[in-house]
Amino acid sequence: MKKYLSTLVILAVLIPCLLLATGTVTQTYTNIYSSEGSTNLAKLSVVLTSNASGTASGATSTTITDQIAGKYIVRAVTKPDGTDYPDANYDITILDENNVDVMGSVLLNRASGATEQATPYIGALYGPCPITGALTITSIDMGSGKTTTLILELSRQR
Repeated sequence: MKKYLSTLVILAVLIPCLLLATGTVTQTYTNIYSSEGSTNLAKLSVVLTSNASGTASGATSTTITDQIAGKYIVRAVTKPDGTDYPDANYDITILDENNVDVMGSVLLNRASGATEQATPYIGALYGPCPITGALTITSIDMGSGKTTTLILELSRQR
């Protein structure tokens, strides 16, 4: 019985620590409108704040996944926040449900204090990448407690 209780106590402490170990990921989806109405463009903003080991990771929520499915990523912008920028050469990956980086590794080695942009790289070509389900966004090597924003510009291809 003591062994069972000890295991429960360890799990009660360990599980919350593991959940916090991924840093925080906040997602916001916005349709883009002009004075003419809908533009068929949208934006997914993802704020990544690293944990003590310099990592932040999270999957798109069900609501966000439903909003982005069927669209194409046309451009990604990384924008370090505040004055406490991520460390130089931090990496971001965006994995689809097949564990494929939909950006083709072009979000690796990001600059510390600079806003940068990239187009998805598929095979040997740059161009829009379709979204068919949830995305898992991970940033590593950011440094402890650092924040950056990833902005995915989305389009409905015709």
